[in-house]
Formats: sequence, structure tokens, C-alpha cells
Amino acid sequence: GRMAGDSVERDLSWLDGTLTPKLSDDGTKMLFQEWGEGGGGRSSAYFWKLDGSTPVRLGEGTPWNATPDWKWAVCLVGPPYRLRLVPIGAGDVKELPLGSLSEATWGIICPDGKRMLVIGAEAGRPQRFFMQDLPDGVPRPFTPEGISIYSYPTSPDGRLWTARPPGPRAPYLLYSIDGG
Repeated sequence: GRMAGDSVERDLSWLDGTLTPKLSDDGTKMLFQEWGEGGGGRSSAYFWKLDGSTPVRLGEGTPWNATPDWKWAVCLVGPPYRLRLVPIGAGDVKELPLGSLSEATWGIICPDGKRMLVIGAEAGRPQRFFMQDLPDGVPRPFTPEGISIYSYPTSPDGRLWTARPPGPRAPYLLYSIDGG
């Protein structure tokens, strides 16, 4: 990739199994997952300030994304699958409450940095999208069950999300985190 200030492309892999890179909008930072030797028994989350610094291991898990200020990473750990906020720098890991969910498999911070979209499922039920206030709120559903794709915010304020409901050839729809 060619990052901020680069005149040529460079290798953005770290050790022997670099996956799921998440880049800052300004191209100066990256979160990524490392498998294999560098990931340990399970995968590990890393933060890399792309100024020539060495990547820093944040802990176990798959990093899905960072807060807008890049102070926290959302990481998937498990099984059983759950999400946690991991500090990028000093601080303590924050386990995110599951509420009624039996598992949470994906999370992305909303642009306001105060909420997070979660994909999860209640025991014996199909997955759906939930919204969760950070850091202590419980997930609350805002889509029907059976949503089958992962989505990023459609609106800049993060209030509308694009998703595909269950069913053959179902159209993509906009879902409001506030209902409606």
C-alpha cells in the first residue's frame, strides 16, 4: 500500500499471517490481525503507527476497527465470541456487555464514537444487527433477524446502515438505528 507521505508502495504485512487491516482516514495508522507464529495460540491484534515504528501487540483477538480518536480498538475474542475494547496505549481492557446475546461476532464503532453496531445472536436465534452504547450499554436490536451481510454506515452521521434481509435476492435496505 501507499500510505500518507509514501512516494511508492510498501509491504504492509508484519510477520507470517497479516489479515484484516483497518487504516486510519489520514493513512498514518493501521490495526491488523496476525495469525500463525506472530498470532500465538489464537490470533492477535496489533497497532502500527506507519511512521517507521514497530507494530505493537494489543492482545488476543481480531481487531474490527478503532474509535474515531484511535484510542481504542474493538476486538473479537473467543469462542465463546464476544467483543472488547482494547486500549491503543495505556489503559485497561473493557469487556463489552452481551445483554441477551449468546454471542457477538462483529462490531464497528459509529462515527460519533459513542455507539457501536454489533452483529450477534440470541440463543437459538438467527443473527441480526444491534446498537450498543459504549462502554457499558447492552445491545438492542434494530434490524429483523437473519441479516446476512456485514455493513458500514451509509450516512456520515452513522444513523443509517445498509443491510440485506434474509431471502433469495432480497434487496439491500436502509435501516435506521433509531427505528422506523
